[in-house]
Amino acid sequence: MSEHYKRILAAVAAAVILPLALVEAIAAYRLPARVATGADWSGATAEVKRGFVEGDLLIFAPAWLDPLGRSHLGELTPPAMLGRASDDRYARIWVVGMRDAQPDAVRGATLRASNRHGQLTVSLYEKPAVRVLTDLVERFDAARVSIVRGGDEKPCLVDGEARKCPQSRVERRITEVEYEPRRAVLAPIEAGGTTRVEWDVELGGKLVIFVGLHDYYARKVADGKLTVRVAIDGVEKHAVDHANGDGWRRIELATAGLGGSHTVRVEVSAKAAAWRLAAIAGEVQQ
Repeated sequence: MSEHYKRILAAVAAAVILPLALVEAIAAYRLPARVATGADWSGATAEVKRGFVEGDLLIFAPAWLDPLGRSHLGELTPPAMLGRASDDRYARIWVVGMRDAQPDAVRGATLRASNRHGQLTVSLYEKPAVRVLTDLVERFDAARVSIVRGGDEKPCLVDGEARKCPQSRVERRITEVEYEPRRAVLAPIEAGGTTRVEWDVELGGKLVIFVGLHDYYARKVADGKLTVRVAIDGVEKHAVDHANGDGWRRIELATAGLGGSHTVRVEVSAKAAAWRLAAIAGEVQQ
């Protein structure tokens, strides 16, 4: 290569690399000013603890702030809150946030207070809340679980707090759906079978069923759709195919006027059953 071409390449490299180096140097200089300090967290923590009451919801935003936030305020974020099926039951929502991040939970809510603590902002929102009459995950101990193949239904046996099925174990636990914790009934799909979960409950104004696909690795290695069917007293009310990218699906059924006890049934199946791990939750709301 001639000296002329070497000089051209050096000039091009300098034109590309020097601006990038300058950008990185500026970013490194400004970064400490954008990081929340211990004093910021102390102020935010004190404010939340002063105003937080039982039944409030606490969220950290953006989502990557959550582990750090819980290291300061973990006693206010129990597993039931972290794994909640929805935000419906919460009337007051506290948000500890950075960089003007707004969680989905506060869309349509009214901002009541907002205070800055260095790089952190503590905000309190209020919204109408629903009354949850029955949480189906909480009532899993009273649920009936079975595997249906063709016309043959085999009940799953009680095994502690879980149900032991022919090829799987259905249990209540914290699942992971789209990288979010969800407290749900975990129902692995058996080959050629349909997993049926039934509850006998008093219905209110609305029945809300939630479903998702548990486990990042399982979603990575399999892409077959999950078929979800919801029935009341044996009559199918909703059916849908659920794919990897469908997240935490919400199914609402109006049940106002249905008095007395009714059987709510959720069935999940898949043509390609391998690695299909269904997470199921539900609420009877008034």
